[in-house]
Amino acid sequence: MATPIRIDYYTDPLCSWCFAAEPTLDRVKEHFKDRIELHYKVFPLFDDVREVMNDPARLWTIADRYRIVSKKTGVYIDNKVWSIDPPQSAWPACEAIKAAERQGFAAVDRFIKLLRNGVMLDGKNIARREVQMELASKAGLDLPRFEKDLSDPKVHDQALADVADARRENVESRPTFILANTQGDKVLIAGPRRFSLFKEAVDALYQEQPEI
Repeated sequence: MATPIRIDYYTDPLCSWCFAAEPTLDRVKEHFKDRIELHYKVFPLFDDVREVMNDPARLWTIADRYRIVSKKTGVYIDNKVWSIDPPQSAWPACEAIKAAERQGFAAVDRFIKLLRNGVMLDGKNIARREVQMELASKAGLDLPRFEKDLSDPKVHDQALADVADARRENVESRPTFILANTQGDKVLIAGPRRFSLFKEAVDALYQEQPEI
C-alpha cells in the first residue's frame, strides 16, 4: 500500500471560512480514510481583537464577516459571541488545540469540531479556559492531562512553530490545505473548495508516488 498523502491543514477555530469548509473536510476524511494523513496546523487570526476591529483594511468587523460568510456559503453561523462575550485573542483556542493534540489525532479532531461549533453555533467564548475544559470533557479528553498541558509554555511554542511553517509555505489565508506525497510534490488548496478538487489532488499525488 502506498504511503498516505499528508495534508497539513492551516486553520483557526474562530475562522468562519474554516467552519464553512467543515462539511467538505468531513467528506474528505470519510472518503479517503487511511489514504490520507491529516495534520492540524494552527494559524491564529489575530493577537488582539482590537487589531481587527480598528483596522479599516480588514473591511468588516468579525461579526459582519461571520454574517457574510454564512450568506455566501449557505452554512449557518451565529455571530452572537461578538456582541455577548467576544474572544480577546485567537491564541488561547489555538494553544488549546496544541494541548489536545498531545492526546492523539482522534482526540484533537473531536475537540476542534467542538470548538468550532461552540463559537459558531452556540456563541461560546472559546478563548476562556472554563469553556475549553467543558468542550474537552465533551470530546472525551483526559481532563487532568489536558489542564496540565494547557499550562505548559511549550504549547505556545508549538503554535508558533505552526505559524512559522505557514510563513515558510507562503500560506496567507484560512483555511489552507497543503497536500504532499513522498516525492515532495505538493498541491495547495486555499479556501472552502469542492470535494472534487481534493479528489483530483489526492489522485494526482498518488500517481507520482511509488507504492511500497
